[in-house]
Amino acid sequence: MVMTMVVVRMMVVMMHDKIASLMMFSMVNGLF
Repeated sequence: MVMTMVVVRMMVVMMHDKIASLMMFSMVNGLF
Protein backbone atom coordinates (compact mmCIF):
# COMPACT_ATOMS: atom_id res chain seq x y z
CA MET A 1 0.00 0.00 0.00
CA VAL A 2 2.76 2.41 0.94
CA MET A 3 4.64 1.71 -2.30
CA THR A 4 1.48 2.32 -4.35
CA MET A 5 0.90 5.64 -2.59
CA VAL A 6 4.50 6.69 -3.22
CA VAL A 7 4.26 5.76 -6.90
CA VAL A 8 0.98 7.63 -7.37
CA ARG A 9 2.35 10.66 -5.53
CA MET A 10 5.50 10.60 -7.67
CA MET A 11 3.42 10.46 -10.85
CA VAL A 12 1.23 13.39 -9.73
CA VAL A 13 4.24 15.42 -8.65
CA MET A 14 5.99 14.71 -11.97
CA MET A 15 2.99 16.14 -13.82
CA HIS A 16 2.88 19.23 -11.57
CA ASP A 17 6.49 19.97 -10.62
CA LYS A 18 9.66 18.52 -12.07
CA ILE A 19 11.81 19.84 -9.22
CA ALA A 20 9.53 18.25 -6.62
CA SER A 21 9.59 14.99 -8.58
CA LEU A 22 13.40 15.06 -8.61
CA MET A 23 13.43 15.62 -4.84
CA MET A 24 10.93 12.80 -4.32
CA PHE A 25 13.00 10.52 -6.57
CA SER A 26 16.17 11.30 -4.61
CA MET A 27 14.30 10.55 -1.37
CA VAL A 28 13.10 7.19 -2.75
CA ASN A 29 16.63 6.35 -3.90
CA GLY A 30 17.94 7.24 -0.44
CA LEU A 31 15.42 4.87 1.16
CA PHE A 32 16.60 2.04 -1.10
